[in-house]
Amino acid sequence: MPAAAMPAARLVGEFAALQMQLPAERRAKLEADLRYMLMWRLYAAAAGLLSIAMRLAD
Repeated sequence: MPAAAMPAARLVGEFAALQMQLPAERRAKLEADLRYMLMWRLYAAAAGLLSIAMRLAD
């Protein structure tokens, strides 16, 4: 089954199971990398919303 067709909960569950098989130091690095990527995605979304708000304010 392609990843796009998988329910999100199942995908997260499978990822968590795979993550638990990693050594602790690799797991910590993976979690830090995921937090970093999420932070930048949230930053980009906020910048996009700010851009839209500024255009609507004109």
